[in-house]
Amino acid sequence: MKIEFGSVFAGTNGAAYQSQKYVESGEWRLVTIKNISDNGFDASNVSFIRDEDVVPNTKLRKGDLLLTLTGNVGRVGIVDRYHCLLNQRVLKLESPSMAYLLGYCLKYRSEMEILANGAAQKNLGTGNLYKLPVHNTKEEIGDFAKFDFLYKHILLLKEKILSLQECKTNLLEKYF
Repeated sequence: MKIEFGSVFAGTNGAAYQSQKYVESGEWRLVTIKNISDNGFDASNVSFIRDEDVVPNTKLRKGDLLLTLTGNVGRVGIVDRYHCLLNQRVLKLESPSMAYLLGYCLKYRSEMEILANGAAQKNLGTGNLYKLPVHNTKEEIGDFAKFDFLYKHILLLKEKILSLQECKTNLLEKYF
């Protein structure tokens, strides 16, 4: 039996926020492909969106797993902040086991890159992504949920690093 990515994992596309809706600061950070690097999620350099311009189904939660669909296709990041919004060409992924999903995305990134089209800039369509083979059923992946504590621990470590970076910045500003 052939199992495909789209039958065991769910994906949500971001919205096309227009640049004229960007503001200098605010509560809502817009996560774009530039915020997901080979090192993961980084919301330090973001644009902001006013409350009244927020598309409700693009609101992200801490712990959401994101995948880039353009440029350096297949990069993954775990959202480590509140009040983030999902922009176009970034896909939020869900799974019965987030640890399994993270491992899958990291292992099969090169296959995702191969499926991407485009000469100037690579683009991975969800249709192609959803056809990638998966070697476990949805139920078997659910059994991997017992290892999701590792995924949660990664998120906790990311939050601690973020907190320490903010502390360092505050101390440097105060004393220098």
